[in-house]
Amino acid sequence: MFQHSLLVQTPTTPGAMLDGVRSIIAIDEFDEFWASVAYASAAGVHLLSKEMGGATKAWSRVRKRWLISIDFGHTEPEALRSLLRLRNSSVRVPNGSLVVVSRGFAPTLTCFHPKLYACRTVGDARRPLGLLVGSPNLTRSGLVSGYETAVACRWYGRLSTSETKSLDEAHKQLSRFDLIWKAAIPAEDLLAEYSLAHQRREPDGGSEESTEAAEVVGATQPTALDESTAVALAAARKLWVRTERLYHNRGPGHPGNQLDLPRGTRVFFGFPAHAVPRNHWFGELVIQFTGQIPSVRTMRYGHNSMDKVNLPIPGTDGPDTYDYSILLFEKRGETDSGRRTLLLSKLSDAELALELASAPAVRLQMAGGREYGLIF
Repeated sequence: MFQHSLLVQTPTTPGAMLDGVRSIIAIDEFDEFWASVAYASAAGVHLLSKEMGGATKAWSRVRKRWLISIDFGHTEPEALRSLLRLRNSSVRVPNGSLVVVSRGFAPTLTCFHPKLYACRTVGDARRPLGLLVGSPNLTRSGLVSGYETAVACRWYGRLSTSETKSLDEAHKQLSRFDLIWKAAIPAEDLLAEYSLAHQRREPDGGSEESTEAAEVVGATQPTALDESTAVALAAARKLWVRTERLYHNRGPGHPGNQLDLPRGTRVFFGFPAHAVPRNHWFGELVIQFTGQIPSVRTMRYGHNSMDKVNLPIPGTDGPDTYDYSILLFEKRGETDSGRRTLLLSKLSDAELALELASAPAVRLQMAGGREYGLIF
């Protein structure tokens, strides 16, 4: 039987690539796992190894081969060390001896940029084969939080004539990587030199692992929400919410400016997803209501188990009231001091409909029935 599926990973479907790798090992027994990627991070290696160890008892005994590029210095030295520490694991670096001594780790011959994960039985062209081919690198972003696409293919059981032909062709194409493997440099032969040069390199503005969405993946501390929701909040550009009558925290006769949001919404506003005690103060942020000057506001976790944002003062830095409105927050960057900056506006139902139609979005609902959502 031959099965194939197209996988699309977005902030609303995080982990699709990791699920795809898991799917290709569910094909009967195999004795080799193969990965060939442009970049790897230590966090990505940890995620994949943990996933594979939980998905199959064969993970510790099968032969593992990793063909990992160090082009442009994006691969973390610790990722290579982690792969080498795995049982029955070998790591090689294409054009490694040239790249490690080049300025900025620039590839002098050609870039190595495939993203391929495979499970196979070596030396038996008719045994089951599983492939994931697409865009994900061996990183948190590639496997869980980033925008990625891939095709997962599985050949197993009884095959038709056409399926056997496609399996033979797949093995033929995979043999090209066997030749690349033979020519590549063992990672242990250049790891010390690469690590030292990597420490001394000039910062290049970050990597795919430094995005907010990637950083919420695999948190070591207990979190206030599930990983998929945290990824979506971190990746969203905008957050909208319907309000009711806000609590009059400023006293009788004064419109309130304390907005309650679901626990964990703090991630959208740039604060960690960590579980915290009630009445915990997260920090400051800068909110500018449309047409007004920016004002420094605060966010905390309230006694009612909701995240609370203090909005610009009604009638001064904000609208006359926030009651019974649709509020839209849009991320606008950070200040020099690291505060998240947001543009805040009030929308009509028609304006909200236009926003939701203009980009990928998800609509959500709080336990009390109030609507809110994310726009990407």
